[in-house]
Amino acid sequence: MWRARSGPRACAISAYAEGALTANGTLGGGGSGSGSAPPGTGTGSGPEGFVAANVYVSENASGTGNGSSCANAQPYTWFNNPANWGSGTGQLGPGKIVGFCGTISSPLTVQGSGSSSSPITVFWEPGATMSAPDWTGGGAVNTNGNSYITLNGGDNGTSIQATADGSGLADQGVASKGISASRCTGCTFENLTIANLYVHTSTSDSSVDQTSDNAIKWSGSNVTVADNTVHDVGWALWFSGSTGDTNEEIYGNDVYNIDHGIIIAPPATSIGNVFVFGNHIHDLANWDCGGACHHDPIHCFGSENGVLYSGFYIYDNLFDGSWGSATSSATFIEGNFGSSGDTPCAASGSSVWIFNNVSKPSDQMGCCGQIGNAAGGTGGMFNNMARGPSNTQNVGECMGYSASSNGSTAFFENNIMDNCDFLINGAASSSGGTTGTYAAGTPDYDAYVNGGANAFSTHGPNGANCTFMPFSAFSSWKSCMGGVESHGNAFATDTAAGINTDGSLNSGSPLIGAANNLTSTCNTFPTTPANVRAACETTYTGPPTGGGAGSTTAPTPRPTSGAWNIGPY
Repeated sequence: MWRARSGPRACAISAYAEGALTANGTLGGGGSGSGSAPPGTGTGSGPEGFVAANVYVSENASGTGNGSSCANAQPYTWFNNPANWGSGTGQLGPGKIVGFCGTISSPLTVQGSGSSSSPITVFWEPGATMSAPDWTGGGAVNTNGNSYITLNGGDNGTSIQATADGSGLADQGVASKGISASRCTGCTFENLTIANLYVHTSTSDSSVDQTSDNAIKWSGSNVTVADNTVHDVGWALWFSGSTGDTNEEIYGNDVYNIDHGIIIAPPATSIGNVFVFGNHIHDLANWDCGGACHHDPIHCFGSENGVLYSGFYIYDNLFDGSWGSATSSATFIEGNFGSSGDTPCAASGSSVWIFNNVSKPSDQMGCCGQIGNAAGGTGGMFNNMARGPSNTQNVGECMGYSASSNGSTAFFENNIMDNCDFLINGAASSSGGTTGTYAAGTPDYDAYVNGGANAFSTHGPNGANCTFMPFSAFSSWKSCMGGVESHGNAFATDTAAGINTDGSLNSGSPLIGAANNLTSTCNTFPTTPANVRAACETTYTGPPTGGGAGSTTAPTPRPTSGAWNIGPY
């Protein structure tokens, strides 16, 4: 089903706008209810019915083999031949479209680049799939260092799959790769279903290197990974950027039955803006593997000295389902420790922002906060909700900052922490945990609900040990922390806090109008390529519970003046 975008969400985040392919090989208007044609409405000609591709490719030649239709398709070897790529007549170059047909079981390698205004588009025709026992080496599709390539699954079923890769299967222990896209500037990967690259069904199966089992692994600037369904794979969506890469948009993806969902791990020193939003990442328990792996919906790490991010934004994501026994955090941002052997994500000058996210695992929680951060510089965590399945589960943490450098100015406000043993945590900084974990004056404006015996476990100023304090010690914890949460409050139950089962607030909730107005913070955020500024100024617009790829919740504007609500809604 084609997912058109319209209404406030399309205005708030322009990247959600999708356009249909037109017969001249460009992307149509799309988005904001513009009326671009969905698959099957005949914008092109012929039985494919969605677009008139310039050439059609299948595993083997069919019919006349001239590539004029799926019935007369070129073989995959035509696609892999550099002689067929370029600007000449009959070649694949900027603005051209190639349609995949039927079942392709051989790897495909892109041999040329499009342009910024006219990408080369690969489109999966109805019923097309790339299917093989496994996809090793360069993967099913390798962009081969080329740029301005669009891979569009067209919502036409399973785009890429392995059939014998997994626990107890013929290719147990084999790591596969769906799409390999190094240095792929200006590339787009959208509407794809990538499945079963490793079906992990046994907790004793540690035979595969899950880090090498990827749906999409890429580098390059101005890359979009959007509205894909990815399941049963080790490390699913991996941005492995090079120094200078910027404007990575990862949104609208439904990712599940995975060890890691989205990985931000550049072997680099400086990365520009990264936007991770509107994703539904859930159900990681099938990758429990006897202590040989740990799970994270989002995991950021890098070189020993940290990676400098000019802007790293994680917002409007939903994390739920069964997390199993080995999850670290929904947002595992590794700390800027600065000592040998550490793999910090953010250097001291980075800006890491985490807001409007909903986390509610059904069984177990992570060791490092369901929603966690390790701020190296500026940034903050605000208007999130983390709810645990039990306030007696140890270790079961809702939210907090893990170790970070002294002098960090990241703030913590407007969050809901609910039904966890540890509601809030704050580990030691590089020099022992005396300062720098939270910005001065925070935490504040937060709601603490139904915490356990270790509800408050943070390090305070001047070496104060404010750890392992029970829920009943809220006032003592605030004092220990130097007088934080002057506007925050603790509630014994969800009913008292006015929180509904989905995390939204009922009409009588005391959390309504009880949060700090952060419009001034939002106004520092960029408006392109993703309008993160507008997303900051509205309530949660991510997937509803059970939502698939690209599904969204209708937003409500937050006031530009006056108090906000605590939490994402």
